[in-house]
Amino acid sequence: MKPARIDKKIQMPVSWSDIPFGEQYRQAIENQLSPWWPKIFGFHLLKLGHLSTEIHTEGCLISHQFNVGTGDPRF
Repeated sequence: MKPARIDKKIQMPVSWSDIPFGEQYRQAIENQLSPWWPKIFGFHLLKLGHLSTEIHTEGCLISHQFNVGTGDPRF
C-alpha cells in the first residue's frame, strides 16, 4: 500500500498570472467585492498573501491597508 503523503513541494503562486485563467478569477473577485467596499468600515484592512495584494480596493473607505506575505519584495 502506498503512503497517503506526498513528498513533492507545492509551489504557491506569486501572481494571478501564475494560475490558469488567474486574471479572470481576479476580475471576478473584484466584481463581486466592488459593491461591498463602500459598506466595509474599520481602522485596518489586512491583505494576506501574494494574490490578495493584486485585488484592487480603491473603493474601500479603510485608509490603513497593508499586506502580509513571505519571500516577495512587494511586501
